[in-house]
Amino acid sequence: MSQPPRPGPRTPQVNLFAPPPRGLALPIPDRFVEVFLIVLIVVVWAAVGIGVALLFGWHPNVGVSL
Repeated sequence: MSQPPRPGPRTPQVNLFAPPPRGLALPIPDRFVEVFLIVLIVVVWAAVGIGVALLFGWHPNVGVSL
């Protein structure tokens, strides 16, 4: 005996073990992307550190006289 259909919205059945579809495929290797992201983080933190040092009164000698 089959059960009669229930009223209301149906919930979809999803296979949770299926691999997700590949979204964006970059033509460059993952290693280069990883190195680029690490370099970007280092540059951002260096800029933050220089900004904080300037706020605390550091005056670098950059060769420009004012």
